[in-house]
This record gives sequence, structure tokens and C-alpha cells, in this order.
Amino acid sequence: MDRPVTNRRWRRCVVGRDVVLVNESPTEVCIEGRLRLRPGSYIEVCHGDTRLAFVSTWMITRLGKDGPVYRGVCRWETPGG
Repeated sequence: MDRPVTNRRWRRCVVGRDVVLVNESPTEVCIEGRLRLRPGSYIEVCHGDTRLAFVSTWMITRLGKDGPVYRGVCRWETPGG
């Protein structure tokens, strides 16, 4: 039995719910949260509008009683690549 193929290869991160916006520039965004993201993958960052970003770095910034908190830099992707 064939499974449907989807073109969606990225995870959705909602600012305020999943991650906190640390810093944003026209070319990249720095976010922090409890989500574990994989460098080299794409994510959708939802903050008013939804934009596609490439995860450049992602690392643990601190450990707490509720688990690790991660922070990373993502490069904004332009429409069409």
C-alpha cells in the first residue's frame, strides 16, 4: 500500500508558544525554547506571518528543573530558494 507523499519537510515554531524571539535581522533570527531542532533542517517561524528559515546552529543554553532550554540562529529563506 502506497503512502501519500508530502512536500512538507519542516517543523512549525510559533513565537510565544514554542520559542522566544531573542533577536531578528533581515537575514536571520535567533530563537530560544524547549524545542529540540536539528541544524541543517528547515523550520516555519510563525510570528505574525509565517516564514521559512534554515537552522544554522542549535545548542543547549541551560538546564533547569523542566529540562533543557535551547537557543539557535536560523537564516531566513527567500521565496523560491
